[in-house]
Amino acid sequence: MTPSPRHTKFTANLSGLTLKEGDAIDEFGDAPSANLRTEFVPPPRVRKIVRDKNRRIWLPRSHPWKPNAFEALHWRPLLTLTAIVVISYPVLYLATRVAHERSLFWTRFIVGSASSILGFALGTTMLEIGKRILEAATWATIIHLSMYSGSAITLSELELKSTYHNWTWRGLSMFVERHFASGTRRANRPYDKRPWSIFILCFILISLVSACISFLLGRLIDISTRDDFQWKSYEEISVIGDLTPQDIELARPHYEALTSFTQTWTLNPFGSGREVPQPVLLKWGEDDVYLAEASEEFTSGGNGFGSLQRDSKAELIRGSDGKSQMQSRSIDGAPAVGSIVRYSRWGLRIRCAKIPDARLNIIPRSQTNKTYAYIPRTTITGLITSLGYPESVFTLQVNTSVIIAEGDVIPEAIDLSSVGFIGRWDDNGVAQSFMSKPIDKGAGGGGWLELEVIMLRIRTSSAPNGTFALYSDNNHDTNTIGYDGAVCVEAVEPWVVDTYNSTSGRASSLQIVGKGGLSNQDINYGQRLGSPLDKGLNNTLSSEGKFDGFVLGHENSRNQILKDNGRDFWYVASPTVISWTGETGPKNYTTLSMKDLQVGLGMADASQILPYLVGSQPVLAYRYKDITLASASIFSRATFATLAFILSLGCIATVFVPRLPLGIPRRDFSVFTWLAAFEGDELLNQAVRRGVDRNMDLDEMHNRFGDYQVKYGP
Repeated sequence: MTPSPRHTKFTANLSGLTLKEGDAIDEFGDAPSANLRTEFVPPPRVRKIVRDKNRRIWLPRSHPWKPNAFEALHWRPLLTLTAIVVISYPVLYLATRVAHERSLFWTRFIVGSASSILGFALGTTMLEIGKRILEAATWATIIHLSMYSGSAITLSELELKSTYHNWTWRGLSMFVERHFASGTRRANRPYDKRPWSIFILCFILISLVSACISFLLGRLIDISTRDDFQWKSYEEISVIGDLTPQDIELARPHYEALTSFTQTWTLNPFGSGREVPQPVLLKWGEDDVYLAEASEEFTSGGNGFGSLQRDSKAELIRGSDGKSQMQSRSIDGAPAVGSIVRYSRWGLRIRCAKIPDARLNIIPRSQTNKTYAYIPRTTITGLITSLGYPESVFTLQVNTSVIIAEGDVIPEAIDLSSVGFIGRWDDNGVAQSFMSKPIDKGAGGGGWLELEVIMLRIRTSSAPNGTFALYSDNNHDTNTIGYDGAVCVEAVEPWVVDTYNSTSGRASSLQIVGKGGLSNQDINYGQRLGSPLDKGLNNTLSSEGKFDGFVLGHENSRNQILKDNGRDFWYVASPTVISWTGETGPKNYTTLSMKDLQVGLGMADASQILPYLVGSQPVLAYRYKDITLASASIFSRATFATLAFILSLGCIATVFVPRLPLGIPRRDFSVFTWLAAFEGDELLNQAVRRGVDRNMDLDEMHNRFGDYQVKYGP
């Protein structure tokens, strides 16, 4: 075969040739060996010089290192990709800061938006870079099929190859097509030995990475959540928090046994398995406020200890398999999953002072073997005022005819007009003894005020390191007895307390909101959700008419302390007494400390008095449900590695775009390529060209020309 005149007309000697406007010089390369199964294979063309209409010579760009193997570098998409990669980490980091401590929805939205926007920008830029590889591979496939004898493509197939509805699928389908088509095998294309399948796989990788960038960036940010408190909105509920008249009636029969020294009665049997609540110490300004931790008040069907029901309705239940299962705490039957319950609870404050001038005011052993303590009125009123009460609340009068035993006389040095209270104790062998008197019985509703006088009588042999205010002989053996004493004033009052209730553990008291009830706090409770709870519930505790209930708990607490090694032997230091010195150990009594005494009595009374002031009466409470806050943090190393991989892939795809076979210039699927294809006789099919009418419908064109075969003719 001989080449056509079209392919040989540029073989003339170019010396002295005058270039006309619009002319081009085509330079032929070496002609490849003929393929027996193809027609004549023209030599590759490389267009070198073009003169434009302004008579300027334009030189097409070429690859800086391999101009015959790869296309010229397309810098703009690569520079765009580089810029986006550079700002990606700061944008993601800023997104994590903006999303910090927000709700889970907004944290996910902010992080997802940042990841999606960056992923879209990076993905589209990567596809813009990789598209040149796919275009080259597509035109190479058309050329390979056209150059192979008996092989061609139809116009419908050409349309499918030139339309990218799905980038990844287009690459995969072309990879499979080249694997099965005969014309694309290397043995059948001696003029082009390059591994086009590798270029196609490179594009598939680029398209997959582009599609996954948003997902990858989203995974590079870790979102963690935590439950946090909130006081912006609440709902009204009811909790058990007060005594009913029936609870107080049940308490009265216990009074005689509780005040009997013979019985020294306590309310809670040791082996009942129903432990009293733990004491809690919270600060309110400079004051220490002692509370009993919430226990069964938040349990469905539960009652407080003041109901004196030994078998609580809220108890351990068993499942069908016989295994124990703890019943979830709830409020009014609703599961309590993480919420703050704000309501009025009983709390106590206490102030203590040593009996002043103990050698004068303590009579260790009278004529009738009694021990007396004369408490100055100023000492008592000083303690009262330190609790914020006026001196006028102390109205007790000393009745010596009642308190002084027959046969005993008041020392001449004692000025009865200055004495506010006299304590008397029998010679009973108890190391720690109490004498109590109510200052305020709670008739006004604001709580109770109680006077406590503590007398310590300890044999010195059981306290070798002890220091006492005074000493005396012992009627029971040769050991000397050391004496010391203190006076305390205890105030039991209502306090508004925030208590955290959750199914994950026991309820816990968080903080004191104020003194009194919900209705007399000068604070903003937030927005109420739902309708008010219309059950006639009190939102403030009142001590009016509940003195018997207070006495029940008070005597129970004192007897619990007395039972701590109280009468095992004459005047032996007990663990309780030693703890009032700040020490531990059986013989480590040192000296009575007011600080340790206040803490010891406060903790004891919080766990033994306050629980019995809560019976079966519900009170109003505000429940603040927890909110879930989310925080975001970026995995820096993984983010840098991912961005570096994306940028590296973009660089490789930019540098290594293969040239078309036979030296054919780069072709894409733009309008200009179709002009070159159809007007420049690169796609040869005269039948189609002659049969096209400008007014034809697209469907008609598909039907008439879709099966026409076309060949790429260089």
